[in-house]
Formats: sequence, structure tokens, C-alpha cells
Amino acid sequence: MKKTVVNVPKGIRYISDWKEFERIFPRFPHILDKQITGCGMTEWFISNSMNVVLCSPRNILLDNKEEQHQGEVYRVRSDYFDKELGVDKDTNKKLTPEEIIEAEKELEVDQTEYKKEALSTFERINEEFDIYSTSRNIRPKKILVTYDSFHIVKDVLKSRGILGSYVVVIDEFQSIFTDSRFKSDTELEFVGQLQDIEQVCYLSATPMMDNYLKDIPEFANLPYYELDWGAEDYNRIKQPDLTVNIIRSIYEQANKIIRSYKDNRFRSIYLPITGSDRVRKVESREAVFYVNSVTNIIQIIKNNSLSPEEVNILCAKTSKNEKAIQSKLGAKWSIGRVPLENEPRKMFTFCTRTVYLGADFYSDNARSFILSDANVECLAVDISLDLPQILGRQRLESNPWKNSAEFYYKPLNESKEMSQQLFDEIVKEKLNRSAKRLENYEAAPNKDVALEDIVHGITFLNYKNDYVGVNTRGGSHAKPEVNKLVMIAERRAFDIQQVDYRDRFSVINLSHVSGDTVGGEVTAVLVHYQDLKTVFEKLKYLCEVEISDEAWEGVISQLDDRMRKYLALGKDRLFALGYNLGRINKELGIKSYSLDDLSNRIYQEFYEGEIISSSEIKEKLAIIYEDGGFKKAPKATDLQYWFDAESIQYRVGADRYRGLKLNKKLR
Repeated sequence: MKKTVVNVPKGIRYISDWKEFERIFPRFPHILDKQITGCGMTEWFISNSMNVVLCSPRNILLDNKEEQHQGEVYRVRSDYFDKELGVDKDTNKKLTPEEIIEAEKELEVDQTEYKKEALSTFERINEEFDIYSTSRNIRPKKILVTYDSFHIVKDVLKSRGILGSYVVVIDEFQSIFTDSRFKSDTELEFVGQLQDIEQVCYLSATPMMDNYLKDIPEFANLPYYELDWGAEDYNRIKQPDLTVNIIRSIYEQANKIIRSYKDNRFRSIYLPITGSDRVRKVESREAVFYVNSVTNIIQIIKNNSLSPEEVNILCAKTSKNEKAIQSKLGAKWSIGRVPLENEPRKMFTFCTRTVYLGADFYSDNARSFILSDANVECLAVDISLDLPQILGRQRLESNPWKNSAEFYYKPLNESKEMSQQLFDEIVKEKLNRSAKRLENYEAAPNKDVALEDIVHGITFLNYKNDYVGVNTRGGSHAKPEVNKLVMIAERRAFDIQQVDYRDRFSVINLSHVSGDTVGGEVTAVLVHYQDLKTVFEKLKYLCEVEISDEAWEGVISQLDDRMRKYLALGKDRLFALGYNLGRINKELGIKSYSLDDLSNRIYQEFYEGEIISSSEIKEKLAIIYEDGGFKKAPKATDLQYWFDAESIQYRVGADRYRGLKLNKKLR
């Protein structure tokens, strides 16, 4: 794979500002790595002078773009072909007998009605395209379509003899690989449909890494262009402010965040007023949660008794998702839409991976929270691919949290760990079975029946035993083949779960997009920092360790507010104070707690009705005691001085905890 780096000229913030870009844009099949989200590449394709077919993996992205460009674009819709089924589901879930019967019916309908639906959709799109083309006159045509329905658009343009005059843009093309875990044959067919396109651009800000692409013949030899935004102006590259935290349960963490918003305990920040020596206070009154499962979203809403007026659910708009939401939450609930700029927004927005790719949020105060469970494949946020996308969703520069997020993850349990050797053996065995299955197909006397058996196996086993897939939309005779997209998807899922989430510092290292050197420095410092016990030891180490300014910013972003407040005094001043907490607090004007002060702090951190584990109580009390100058070892039972509290055992998912239920304040 030949890679060419293209420097973005100084002074360019959005691609539309770069007047020369259309002239140098490649007019042949290629991969384009735009490197950063929010650079306006999709907008450029919609507004430039080329005829464009913009293909997206998600309906929600296209709906969002259509609303922003009413009358300028032709949005292709097909209820039959636009199937985002599975992208929000648990891939480990076994089908119930009822679901198997339903799937068999759908498979039978699909096989008998496909040709009829394809013909009627072709005729409808052909007529709609006539109307759109007439309205555009000589202006460039812009067609928006999902990956799933592209084959119909291709047939329409081909029948008119104008396919070669269009640039076909595969937006967020890395999703071809990740989605192959959910709708493998659809992605396989889509890639096949693109092979004879004269002008095709595989576009992404987070492309699959080279060691994945090289194994796919359709991508291995494509020219690869990478935009470099930092070479001529490094200030254009803004490092994300990402805090990484380990949690026991995504539900428990979601509850805490939601409770803080419901109790009007909003995170605030003071910003300077331009042209004045005054400042203004900005409060975050909106929270956007990224959770990779509709089931989890429903449970979080139920746990916190949220109402439809407070919540916007953004997920794949399928009948199954709608049914699940309404059956669990009530008839008033439904799947929402991404608000346009200046439209009202709700306090809580819940997004699945459906929304990661390209949807634009225009909030001036929303904070982003990412909840990930490494123990369930479909719930593990892909740190390399998903995080940059999430950090690019908030578009308004006026939002002080635009470039920040809080990433909470439940690490991989030891019982879930798998060695690279064992995984490689499983892949090798599946490839061997694939070869034998293809041999059996070639030897079968009735290939139509043999093909039906393969399709049926894919539907119900989802490539569990081998990688044999079937092309059913290529225009030529359907034939089974090894679906390498599924194999790559499995490799990526293994790497996410078993490598990326191996420990907290792997997560931190991956989450820094500034390069391996800086990420390595950050990880090394934090590994040592975590082993230190006292504030004295931690401050002394941080003030004396030698790291680059860039890495220092990465370290600071991972520290809690208290440590950041101390470090704001400066290294020299902390050294002069001997890293002594009492002296530091005096310098900052922080007085040792009286009993009333202590009670106020306790009631800020703990709440009536709260159920909390003993270990978390001790962690919180340790910080409170140390801040207040109390030389006391924290115990969970200390809270019984402030609350009528009962000892309980409770479950979060499959995990059991000991803790307290805080029934009533005593003071």
C-alpha cells in the first residue's frame, strides 16, 4: 500500500477554504485519510462542483445532512434495503425459539421478494432522480444513499450511461469492517459493487490500520492519501481533553452522572468576555451519553425514572428497536432525531454507535460521557476508531467542553481473557472448515440447494464455525466465498477486548492521539503515579519527573480536580512548601474542616436513598478526610454518623457487592 502525505496549507481550517483541493483531488479509486473530524470534508463534497454519490453506513447521518441542505441533495430512501439491523445489538445473545421462527420467515420473504423489491425501487428512484435532476438544471448533482441501497443507485446511473461522471464517496469507510460483525453479507456485496467504479473515494478520519487493510485484496493495493494538518500549522491540531476512569458498572456510573444533573449540580467554567476584563459563567446543563446498546439505554432510563421530555434516544431506527423501547418504557417513548443548530435540546441524549459516525451536535454546553464494558464485545467502545468520532460530534466552538469527554470503562475480567495463540488457532480452524465447505459446495450435485444451506447457516450461526459467505447482489450468479471482512472484524474485536482493554494504561496510551512517543511518556508517568500512596509522594513525583510539555498536558488531563488545583500553584512553589498538604491548603486558603464543614462535604458527596458499595465509600471518605486534615483511617461504617444506613448486599449485572443504603440524613 503506497502512502502519500498531503500537507494542508497554513490558514485552512475547513476543506471548503482550500480552493486548490478540488483540482488535486484524485479522480481514481483511492483511500483518503482526512486525519481529523470536523474539518468539513462531507460538507465540501456536498458543495463542490462535482457530481457526487455520498454513501453512508447510517441513515441518521444522511437525515442530518439532508435537513441541513434542503432542496440541494437527493436523499435516496428504501425501507426494504436500508437495514441497520444489528448495529445496536449484543452479538453474544442467543436467539430464542420465537426469534428463530421470525428469522426463518424473514429469510423466506427475502429470497422470494428481493427481485420484485429491487425492480420497484429501481423504477421509483429512476423517477425521483428525473425530478431532482430537472430541479438542479446544470448545477452538480448530490445523491445521499446508504451502503445498503447503493446498488440500486448504481443501476440507475449505469442505465443512463452517466455512472462514470460521478465521484462515489464511501464516507466512514472503516465501518465496512466493523459492521461486518452485524450484517456481513451486505458489507461483502457493497465492496463487490464498488470494484468497477471509475471514481471512488474511501473516506475516513479514523481508517482501519494498515495491518488490517493489507489482508483485503480490494484495499491492499489502493493509493492511500493522508492529510497532514500539523506540518504547516501545528496549532490546528487540538489534543482532546479525555479523562479515563475504571468503573464496576456502567449503570452505577450513569446513575451518578444523571443524579448530579437532576440535582442541579452542574459542572461550570468561567470564560473571559472578549474585549473585557470580565468573565462569564458557563454551566453544563446537557449530558450526551455514548452507550453501545439499546438495552443498556433502556435500563439506565428506567433506573433513573427519566421522562420522554428529558431524554433524546438516538439509535438505529428499526422496528425492533422501536418495539423494545416502547415495550419497556411505554408508548410515549420513541427514537429521536439529531437537533439542528438553534433547535431545542433535551437534558439527556443517549447515543449508540449508530450516531458516532458523522452526526453533528450543536450544543453550547453539553458534556460527553462514554460508557464501555470490555466484557461484552458489542459494548466495548473501539478506542482507536470510536473515540475520535465521539470527540468530533460537538461542533460549536462556543461549547467549552467541545473537545473533551469522560471515558468510563469496566475492564476485562480474568475469566474472559484469551491468549493470542488460542485466538490464532480458532481463526486457523475456521479457515480450514471454510476450505472444506467450499470443496463440498463445488462437489455438490445440486448447487442451488447447497447455496440455500449456506445462507441458512449464516443467518442462524452468524459465521460461528467458518467464514463462508455468499454474494447475493453482485449482478452475477451468487457464489459462496471466504468472507475476509468477517475475519477482519473478528480480529478487530479480539484486539479491542483482549489488547486495548488489557489495563488502564493501555487505554490511556491508546486514547492519546498525539503520537506513540507522547502516549508512552504519559503512560509511564501515570503507571508510577498510581503506585504512590500519599499526596506528598504524588506531588513530589509530578513536580520532579522530566517529561515533555505535550506529555505533561496529557498527564494533567488524567488527574482529579484536587490534584490539578494543587499543581496550579506551580512546581517551584510546591517545592518551597515542601509538598506539605497543610502548608499547601493554607496557601490556597483552604481551611481544615470543622465538624460542620465535614458534614457539609459529606452531604455533597453522599445522598439520601443512595446505595453505594463499601469500597467506594472508603475511597470518597479517604479524600474528604485528607482534604480536611483529619488523620483518620476511613471506614464505610463512618457514614452511620451522618445517615440512617443499613448494610446490604446488592447486584449490578452478574457482580455482587457489599455496601450501605443511605436511608435518611441524621444531621
